[in-house]
Amino acid sequence: MTPPTTPANLRLTATTPSSVSLAWDAPRDRWAFGCQLLMDGEVVGSTGNVNFRQRHLAPGSTHVFAVRARDSSGNLSENSNAVTVTLEASSDRTPPTTPTNLTASQPPDDFCGTNVLDWDASTDNLDAQSAIEYEIYLNGSLFTVGAPGVTFSSSYTPAGTNTWTVVAADRAGNSSGASNAATVTVRADPDLC
Repeated sequence: MTPPTTPANLRLTATTPSSVSLAWDAPRDRWAFGCQLLMDGEVVGSTGNVNFRQRHLAPGSTHVFAVRARDSSGNLSENSNAVTVTLEASSDRTPPTTPTNLTASQPPDDFCGTNVLDWDASTDNLDAQSAIEYEIYLNGSLFTVGAPGVTFSSSYTPAGTNTWTVVAADRAGNSSGASNAATVTVRADPDLC
């Protein structure tokens, strides 16, 4: 029934007009734990890491962040120090163009569930292509967010049929429409992987 120690040294590591990246010093606990990020007093996400990025915030808005640890029994630490962040204002309301020509495949010599995705880059009225992020959706749910400017992904999934789409997002948080859907049936041999 002992809660984890309180995460310390919550700090801002980066911002864009629509996102905040934070890091903190790891708490300690006898059992496995994760951390919950709070924004304006509400839990907005969980992570097993000591960093978190909150996306799609309104440019120019101000938010107060804190983090707390939660162990596998549900015990919660106290909240960390608070960090107040005011995002850069932006008048950009134009989304990037929709990603096109998405393909999904599995390498012919792979038996571990690799999904290789490629697509054509989006463009934006203000941001360079190198600043555009791509949200990658698996069967309709957000799977991951790629690094800015990267137009391919290699991810592992269990064996089965997967349908992927990609959405572009600019620095102001404007999102494009979804790309064409690309479907691949992947193999994963449990004896080899």
